[in-house]
Amino acid sequence: ESQWPKWTKGPFRWRNGFDLTANEGEFFRLTKAEQLERLTDFIRDSHAAARKIGRSETPENQAL
Repeated sequence: ESQWPKWTKGPFRWRNGFDLTANEGEFFRLTKAEQLERLTDFIRDSHAAARKIGRSETPENQAL
């Protein structure tokens, strides 16, 4: 039995998390603009990492 949820499909699976309660809930002490910036950065970084993983696992890149 896989550790991945049944709804995930395809050969590539990756998880990333953003713990809002880390550092004693520091996130909630930020201004709304700072919260939005942190979340935006997290999503941007996660997207870039996922794209990099996908590119490195494609058959044409494995031959390099």
